[in-house]
Amino acid sequence: MADNVAARSSNLRESIRITIFQWVNRGLFEKHKLIFCNQLCFKLMQKGVLEEKFNPAYYDFLIRAPKKYGVENPMDWIPAPAWYFILFLFISY
Repeated sequence: MADNVAARSSNLRESIRITIFQWVNRGLFEKHKLIFCNQLCFKLMQKGVLEEKFNPAYYDFLIRAPKKYGVENPMDWIPAPAWYFILFLFISY
């Protein structure tokens, strides 16, 4: 245990956060755990808690998945929404 009040409250805050995360994660279905962890990670990146730099443009691209329409899908094994997303990637970058 830490002697000063600031270190003790920091340790307590960390312990409470870990406990809450474990409880929430335990209560989720397996398919929702990854979504929850991603949301938590992105929020921590936005706040600057994690060392990784948060890029809002990359986050927006990941979440919204903009599409480029106008060219017909020549490959039948790729679904149409995925094809439009691929077109946007190649045309934009």
